[in-house]
Amino acid sequence: MGLKEKVLELGKLGRTAAFEMASKRFPGMTEEALREGWIPVPAQVLEAGVRDYATKHLPQLQGLTLRCTPAKVDVTADAEFAWLAAARLSMAFAIDELALSRAAQRAMLRCSDEVVVEGRNFLGKLAVAFFSTLVDRALQSRIETSAAETEHTVVDWPVIPVDLSQLPQVQALTQPRFAGFGLLDLVEIGPAVVEDGYVKLKVGWAR
Repeated sequence: MGLKEKVLELGKLGRTAAFEMASKRFPGMTEEALREGWIPVPAQVLEAGVRDYATKHLPQLQGLTLRCTPAKVDVTADAEFAWLAAARLSMAFAIDELALSRAAQRAMLRCSDEVVVEGRNFLGKLAVAFFSTLVDRALQSRIETSAAETEHTVVDWPVIPVDLSQLPQVQALTQPRFAGFGLLDLVEIGPAVVEDGYVKLKVGWAR
């Protein structure tokens, strides 16, 4: 075996060991998932996670339901605002983009329903809650994260872009915790596909 082949083999062994370490922290990211190419996240799991996240970060929220149907996610949120005693905000959105890799950590929702301006910022924050939960539940993260201090999204209705690099759940994926590798040095995640009852995340080895 020549020097180049030895270096490549050592690199492969290092990545394999790192992936085994990473899988212990992110049990959802398994070799089976990589072989299948997808990680499914059920709608009821997303709903519970989004509700839990939003309840902590959006004091206006009074209730929330979430359904997954082919190509779209339907969200209904009951909220109280200073300008209105109570409101029910509903939106159907498509996931236009979801990219998690060394080079890019971003996502974009496209809403099909018209919503009053005051509600759009609220729904923008719900979009952050949605992607935070989607990543966290897909990977079954066992790394403790704190709340991010920066804004993640600027709503340009009907598009809601989300800077995933600012989310603590995603920042944990880039940190070199595993033999000098971060999880996103090893794998790539995205795009996302919405089907009846769940969202599927495409996964594969990093290129």
